[in-house]
Amino acid sequence: MLKGIALCLCLLVTQLAILSWIDHRLGGNESVQRQVTSVQASPRAREDDDAELG
Repeated sequence: MLKGIALCLCLLVTQLAILSWIDHRLGGNESVQRQVTSVQASPRAREDDDAELG
């Protein structure tokens, strides 16, 4: 059981190292900034609700 856990940890570390290497090769050193846009919901017209109540 301990051999299996050790093997899984070794594979995990290897995968992380390979992914990090690939990231640096593809330009991970450049300053890449994510653009976050905020979306505001437009207020709904309540005319239909007011007409039904009135």
